[in-house]
Amino acid sequence: MDGIERVLDEIEGHLAARKAAIKLALHNYPAPITGCDAQYNHLAEARQDIARDLHRLEALRRQALSGEALAAFAASSHLDDTVKQDLAARARRLRSSRPGPSS
Repeated sequence: MDGIERVLDEIEGHLAARKAAIKLALHNYPAPITGCDAQYNHLAEARQDIARDLHRLEALRRQALSGEALAAFAASSHLDDTVKQDLAARARRLRSSRPGPSS
């Protein structure tokens, strides 16, 4: 498995863990008053954001990937800031270690 695929798998793991945590938080949340519960609404919005990120990640897997594409995804994703910083650093290393186009 090449470096980018490994990183994509890790991103997917982080997103899946966040999705599961949000799902559990929503499941355990007391019944909200529609439109009046900011925390519940925030959790529901975060769940949608993570679902969109997972769909974008799947689309990335079908493309010819580069460190640049990986860095752009990480920057615009709903991952934790620490994870984003780690991914940005790894994407830079992947870009610098990638051989140039073959002739």
